[in-house]
Amino acid sequence: MKKGFSFGEMLATIVVIGIIAALSIPILFQSTDSKIKTLYKSAFKNVETVINEIINDVSMYPSGEFGNNKFCANFFSKVNTIGYTSGNCLNTFGSTFPPSADKPNAVTTNGMRWYNMENDFESANCPSGETGECIRIRVDVTGSDGNNTDDEDILDIYIFKTGKITVESGSIEESFLLD
Repeated sequence: MKKGFSFGEMLATIVVIGIIAALSIPILFQSTDSKIKTLYKSAFKNVETVINEIINDVSMYPSGEFGNNKFCANFFSKVNTIGYTSGNCLNTFGSTFPPSADKPNAVTTNGMRWYNMENDFESANCPSGETGECIRIRVDVTGSDGNNTDDEDILDIYIFKTGKITVESGSIEESFLLD
């Protein structure tokens, strides 16, 4: 009696493995997109909550608009961060993108890294088609993985001087919020 597998048995095994792989790979990619979407929605909701709280604080913003060059510090004083100091808001304007993994303005306790938090509201920072003065925040929603070379997990949120919060029309961020 011969021991071993026939060519037919080997071929059948390879086909079964191939079918399982073909069915599994899309599920893996879908779960990554779903994770990023969920994290981004969480970050956006966090920004909404903090912005509503600080713009309605008349001791900080008596005019009901941002503009005293302390926005970054005021924002992060309300967000649960790890190792944040007011010095994190200095000299961050015009940072490179993707940002340097070791230079975020803040890291929140959920591991998200927050970049390009500016103090000055300018119309040049606003998404296309929008009018007013705003800033753009970049959030690395999976920041704890330290992978800033792939920007699919680094997403933008725009904050206007009036407290309005938005995303670029037609962007991946908009599709995440609409789902």
